[in-house]
Amino acid sequence: MYKYLTAQRLNIEAWYCDDSSIHGGLDKQFGKSIAWDVPLLEGYSYKFFPNQCLNPSPGNGFWGIVNFNLLRMIWKYPKSIYVINGWQFFTYVSASLLAFIKGSELWMRCEMPLNQERLNGNLSRV
Repeated sequence: MYKYLTAQRLNIEAWYCDDSSIHGGLDKQFGKSIAWDVPLLEGYSYKFFPNQCLNPSPGNGFWGIVNFNLLRMIWKYPKSIYVINGWQFFTYVSASLLAFIKGSELWMRCEMPLNQERLNGNLSRV
């Protein structure tokens, strides 16, 4: 997606909260090892922010991704458009709130729509 947008001459930079998927390895959710056979970072500008969680891993739930430097960047950055890939991590929720407070546009990209999340026992009141 980011490579395509860059090719359309849009000025974008992807900000990543974790680099574990780039390296490959065991994907806990799928229960198998993943190794990418395509270059994931070519053709667009990107920046990785260090995951400052005590036990950093997307597999560790809501607190598995904590990026205070990314949140500072949103706070300092001019009004913009942010594409956020879900609401399952502290950084994603915080980034969404900061973008909203600043009056930026927020585009949510999720694989699980809210109506399906409601089926989960933990979110039955949403």
